[in-house]
Amino acid sequence: INIYNNYQEIIMNSTPLQPKKARSYVLPISLSFLLLIVYSFAQGPNKPMQTLERMGIDPETASQIKDIKGKFRKSMAEKKIEMDRLDLDLKEIMLQDEMNMGKIEKICREKGTIWADIQILGFQRDAEIKTILTPDQWQTYFAHRVMSEKRKQGNARGNKGNKKGGGR
Repeated sequence: INIYNNYQEIIMNSTPLQPKKARSYVLPISLSFLLLIVYSFAQGPNKPMQTLERMGIDPETASQIKDIKGKFRKSMAEKKIEMDRLDLDLKEIMLQDEMNMGKIEKICREKGTIWADIQILGFQRDAEIKTILTPDQWQTYFAHRVMSEKRKQGNARGNKGNKKGGGR
């Protein structure tokens, strides 16, 4: 009973956050968050265009490259949906009482075909981009793309920069 009385006394004597004070914090925090979002979106879409322009590619050609990449991303998304569907089919088979190895093999081969289609789409994208660039621009563009892919692969594996001693 004594603990209850002390708790009740603490509650009664504490001053709750005033509604005006609470509102005064909400507005600046909300505005800061909104500005952060707007700034993030403002920086995102233009970055690839700025990178292409730094490589000596004029804005018109950069826009064509952006369109080519957009078509590629759309095709890739469709292939990813196909791959996800096949993954679900595999999981469904795994949950059955007896796994049908014939179905598993068929699905795995379909996934291999989709993976090959994805690689072909990438080469088609590159071939189309190469036709609109000069040989020097292509060399610079391709080198930049290769470095970007290596960076992405490193980040996907959890490698954040060079670690001495292996890091594992």
